[in-house]
Amino acid sequence: MKEFKQLNLHKPQEGLIGDCFRTVIGCLLDLEPELVPHFTELGGWDSPDFSKARRLCNEWLEQFNLKYCEYPIQCSVADLGIYLDCYYKDVYVQIGCNSKHGGHSVVMKNDDYIWDPSRDNSGCVGPMDDGYFWVGLLVQHVKE
Repeated sequence: MKEFKQLNLHKPQEGLIGDCFRTVIGCLLDLEPELVPHFTELGGWDSPDFSKARRLCNEWLEQFNLKYCEYPIQCSVADLGIYLDCYYKDVYVQIGCNSKHGGHSVVMKNDDYIWDPSRDNSGCVGPMDDGYFWVGLLVQHVKE
């Protein structure tokens, strides 16, 4: 996994939509962020759910024979690392969380690695506003 920093901080008043999610996808695929579509912006960053962005992401990932899937987990920041170390040993995963600025995506592996793609290292300070951390995985897409 390559460590990249996001291109855009989230400043919608200036016309910039943060691209931490696409940067994390790029990190997981060893692709520079500009080579990954800005799914969050294309899917409506202020939409109440992530379904359009998720669909666009999965359509794009088909070229790699991959799918993005995610699920919620309710726990503390400390317990999240323990959970990953137990159930996803040595696997890089995308984590949807809150940073000191709001909604964010980071990469984690086990209980001892976190990569924050934000340019100001805003971190992962807790779950998203819905109370959950969202664990995202890139999985092989088996076509029938």
